[in-house]
Amino acid sequence: TEQELHDNYVEQLEQQNYEEERGEKQETSSLKSDNSSGPFVIGADDDAQQIYDPYGAVNKKLKKTFLDWCEVSTTHALSNLARARNKIVFTFWLVAFLACVAYCSYTIINIIINFLAYQVLVNLQVAHTSPIEFPAVTMCNINPFDRRKANDTINRLLYDQNLAYVNDDNKINITSLTVLELAKAALQAHISQAPTNYGFDLKFMLLSCTFAGVKCNESDFQLIYDYDYTTCYTFNSGRDNNGNRVPVRKISEAGSDSGLQVALFLGEEYSQGSFMANSGAHVAIHNQSIKPLLNEEGRDMATNYQSNIGIKRSFVQKLGSPYSDCIEDNTSPDSFDSEYYRAIFNILNMTTYRQQACRKLYLQKYVNDSCQCIDGGLPNIYGNKVRVCSLLAELECVANSQIEYYSKSLPSPQCPLECNKVIYELSFSSSRYPTKY
Repeated sequence: TEQELHDNYVEQLEQQNYEEERGEKQETSSLKSDNSSGPFVIGADDDAQQIYDPYGAVNKKLKKTFLDWCEVSTTHALSNLARARNKIVFTFWLVAFLACVAYCSYTIINIIINFLAYQVLVNLQVAHTSPIEFPAVTMCNINPFDRRKANDTINRLLYDQNLAYVNDDNKINITSLTVLELAKAALQAHISQAPTNYGFDLKFMLLSCTFAGVKCNESDFQLIYDYDYTTCYTFNSGRDNNGNRVPVRKISEAGSDSGLQVALFLGEEYSQGSFMANSGAHVAIHNQSIKPLLNEEGRDMATNYQSNIGIKRSFVQKLGSPYSDCIEDNTSPDSFDSEYYRAIFNILNMTTYRQQACRKLYLQKYVNDSCQCIDGGLPNIYGNKVRVCSLLAELECVANSQIEYYSKSLPSPQCPLECNKVIYELSFSSSRYPTKY
């Protein structure tokens, strides 16, 4: 009957499913692993064996997944590589893809290098403000010694060194430059002597002085000692002649009538004799916060001329680390860790660091190592531990050592560059003075 046929069909299906499940269990139970990580041996019977490698299957699956991704990828050339069936087409797209990757890598590397270089843009601003602070002006007589006061001392100095020196200039056997160098070295070696005992007094030199039309006098100048010029005088340094603080002067407009006007008497040419190699004044324009290096900064002004100096002031502000190695705060002794940097503040008593002054300490050390004495014209951080070169042979050694030092271009790692500084650009003009008209 129909019902019996149906029951038989269902019974056959159940029997078939039962046998299939039993066969799968037997096949699974016959799996044997030759090692913990190698392929498995599947044994259905003794006559036939099949090798099953799980890693190969995974690799095939990953490869298929990667190819499928490449076919739908928007990355240039990848989709064409995945669909290519011709070696020539495949090679073309492979070369194109590698070229794009190389160019992209090159561009990325350049971007990273440029970023790590920390390049900066220079921003220049021209400002016209009023009133502005007038700079400090330091003036020195080019001739460092006043013969009226230093004649006997220098004669005795030359006699002690067995050098001939007589009042008749035509019979002197050493040059005036040598006389000056010996005298300056001797004065530095015996600094207990007041510089005014040998150099020119401002009261003797200053004939007239006006600032912005208002008279000024000796009390407005601060006396400073310099190795090359002995006595120098600074106007508008922020201190008076007694060292007391005074306000820094300001101006409201440009022009000679609004600035400083000074007339100086620099000594009679014939009265100085062989002390004087030339005559004139040395003038330096600088900021109030620094002590000028007069042997490198400033300009000589000739006698019998009226010299006009125009001033242009520039403020330089640089970015510190990581854009450069400069120090941002050059008024603190703790801004940089080096012996010479701290010596600028703690030993030389400067209030503002300058790389130019710090490098002089390297030169001083080179001179000391070469001559066993120090150059009196360079900053001294050794105190009384090392004597000043004052003999003629020692001065020759100093001159030779300086030539050797500058020819070697030695580095100065203890002297960093300052980020902020003030630069004065000067322009000069002159005319005959006085005239008979």
